[in-house]
Amino acid sequence: MNTLTAPVRTPEGPPALWPTPQPVAISTREDAETAAASILANASAIARLDAQESEIRARVAIIRAELERVAAWLEGTYAPGLQSWARDHLDPGHKSVALVTGTLGFRAQAPRIEIQDEERAVAWAAEHLPAAVKIKTTVDSRALLRHAKENGEVPEGCQIIEPGEKFSISSEAK
Repeated sequence: MNTLTAPVRTPEGPPALWPTPQPVAISTREDAETAAASILANASAIARLDAQESEIRARVAIIRAELERVAAWLEGTYAPGLQSWARDHLDPGHKSVALVTGTLGFRAQAPRIEIQDEERAVAWAAEHLPAAVKIKTTVDSRALLRHAKENGEVPEGCQIIEPGEKFSISSEAK
């Protein structure tokens, strides 16, 4: 079932070709058929575009993975030799060698820590360095809604959105 529900997608920002929509009175079945067909044809075009976009993204992901594989091979093949060559050809007091295609250089790195076992690191920090422990608190919106329904009390910082009628246009006739 191909269903499009209001609101209908509109172009980003109203360019001159897309003025602000003005509701049109639908007075005949022919008007209703024409209007629904227009909306459904547009929805179908969007769906086709979405499918093509997904296919393109999948192809781009394959190409990116292949390029990254080639980059890893190139670096593994040439970087060690380039590093050795650059170290041998550094001018005194310099940390880089200029080439026509770019620069080979060395840079000091700051120390860093790699957390290999999050659970053990948190336990250690909780005991020895409590300021390093971050606690994230979240709210269960379903529990809040259930509470509001059962008790009639809307929690502070919340608003109940009352359900409304949802209009839909479907490509399947009933």
